[in-house]
Amino acid sequence: RIHYPSSPYWYAFPIRTSADMQTRNAPFLSSAAIAALLAMISGHTAAAAVGDISTSGALPSPPSAPASADKCSTCRGPTHSWDTVPVSLHTCRMDTNARGEFDPSDLEIISRFPLVTIEKWQGGRSTGTGGRPVFLWEDEAWTNAARGVKEANPNASVVVWMDTMLVYTGWNVDPSNTTVNRTLNPDAKKACATGHFRPAEYLERSDGGQGLLLRNGTGHLAIESWSYCHVYDHRREEARAYWKDMCLNMTSSGVVDGCGADFSAMAANRWSAHESPSYVARELGVTPEVAAEWAKGHRLMMRETQEALGEGLLVGKDGAELGDHANAVLLRLIYIY
Repeated sequence: RIHYPSSPYWYAFPIRTSADMQTRNAPFLSSAAIAALLAMISGHTAAAAVGDISTSGALPSPPSAPASADKCSTCRGPTHSWDTVPVSLHTCRMDTNARGEFDPSDLEIISRFPLVTIEKWQGGRSTGTGGRPVFLWEDEAWTNAARGVKEANPNASVVVWMDTMLVYTGWNVDPSNTTVNRTLNPDAKKACATGHFRPAEYLERSDGGQGLLLRNGTGHLAIESWSYCHVYDHRREEARAYWKDMCLNMTSSGVVDGCGADFSAMAANRWSAHESPSYVARELGVTPEVAAEWAKGHRLMMRETQEALGEGLLVGKDGAELGDHANAVLLRLIYIY
């Protein structure tokens, strides 16, 4: 039995990229195709649960802003064909080895898909010798996991599932400590404690970094209504460049072909919500005027990132985004338990 969101979880989704959407009538999976997909994957069983974990070492030094990059020269999208079931995989494994890699049994399944997106929890409970926890930044786990996918299937496209809006924090170095660490964001909820992400260590620690975060009418850092995470201020060119560079730095590994654009269509996953200043204002706790400016900058950031990815993918969440600022969308269709 495979549980979501514990490790590992799997769900399949149909590919929707600019290449295969030249006609808006491209079919979704038929019932027969779904049955075939389920039969193909049903042999996979989840790994045993992680037992007691000892305390890990010290936190690495906080990173600075990402180095600037221009354009991805190695990114490529999936090869689309109706000869096989047009389904890709969105997945991750939390209980990994010390490098944050997928297990060989995982790769037997993953290698069958033309497009693989890796979620934010990859390597979140990594362990080394004797079962001791190993701290991994999420980008390190993503890169090592993506390299394994490429070795298993050199033709696969690999996308890492970044977030275009939320600055995740709240995690602890010791994975056995499940409380929310509010050192950098005193308002953070459990939903904001996802992954070991570098941005918070820069954005929420330094005066310069905090200049890239959205503020509300009282001058305090704005918080998103679901997670209480802080939010990138995409009204600012520097914030848009910061996010784009984070994505391009991932692709500079040569094994990542693009980035997920989580919250591209807000929490509702509807582009119409993104285009509603009143909705965005409620979600971010700002005025409708600020919300409209923020949404405009958010869209521009995604357009700039997609262009910089070249032949790679920026994967949004709603079909209405396709062809504007995203050249692929994640359509969650089948959950396998």
